[in-house]
Amino acid sequence: MNLTFHNSKHNANNDDKKYCCSYHSYNGGKRISVSKQEVSCTSHNTGSTSFFQHTVNSGSRVRLAAIKYYGIRTPRKRINIDSLKLPTKESAKVTVYTFYSLERNPVLIYVDFKGGIATTGWYRKGDSSAGDNEEWTEVKDLKDKAPDKLTNPTGCNSEGFKELADKLKDLGCKGLEQCTAVRTLDPEHLGQNGVQREEVPAADLSDQVPDTESETKILLQGTPVAQMAEDAIDSEDKEEEEDGPEALPQVGGQDPGTVGGTSDLEALALQIKDALGLSDLDTIFAVICGGLTKVGLTSATTYLAVWKLYKFCKSLRKDPWVRQI
Repeated sequence: MNLTFHNSKHNANNDDKKYCCSYHSYNGGKRISVSKQEVSCTSHNTGSTSFFQHTVNSGSRVRLAAIKYYGIRTPRKRINIDSLKLPTKESAKVTVYTFYSLERNPVLIYVDFKGGIATTGWYRKGDSSAGDNEEWTEVKDLKDKAPDKLTNPTGCNSEGFKELADKLKDLGCKGLEQCTAVRTLDPEHLGQNGVQREEVPAADLSDQVPDTESETKILLQGTPVAQMAEDAIDSEDKEEEEDGPEALPQVGGQDPGTVGGTSDLEALALQIKDALGLSDLDTIFAVICGGLTKVGLTSATTYLAVWKLYKFCKSLRKDPWVRQI
């Protein structure tokens, strides 16, 4: 049996898809059939790799003498497997599935021999060799996962598929790298366009009221609105420096520091509502302003920030009051 890449590809494309030794080939007695198959992933349109199946049928009344291949610019190599004694003592069906590396050398094979002492399993090239003989060792973590059971397109979540993809990657067989890169992810952990989304647990604010402004920032740290909180305070500080202390706005007038009718602090409240999943505006108000009221409103800017948030939260409620903090 010749597992040379060119031999596999050439005969798989022939009309009869068969070959044999030089003697039988020229006498119409080709006894080894070849077919090309594919392992593909439904999760990635480009995730696939090919392999070739070589089969000696039991009805051919021949015994398998050896398994060999020729590499690129290398002499003939004979594959030896301890449990598979060659030549076989009887005519029996022998099937070998072969995966190739980028160098077009066999790197992983699956042997299925039904005669005598049955041999079934995955094998790869071992560390020892003598001359043109290569000792191939069993890959036990792929046991009982025959290639013909993996030919139907499947997803990365299939256990047998993932293990095979990992092994092929280690051996330099390309085509399923994307499957090994995302094998631990499921659709629930993927964001838009299949990009992994970082999970940020929602904060439990039921029993938390910050005591200081610094604690308020710590509570919000790690949420999408943390930076916006700092920007809102910076914006108010800048307004105070330019315009001096601000009086409360007249009824019907637009609040100072607003752009298009919406201030930075109002936008901050809405961001917190969306990011933390809060439906109670009182809780939103408490998260941002609770610590500021505890420190006694020591600056005009702090007072203005609390007053604006109070007004905004109150305007969104049907009840004409806001819970005391």
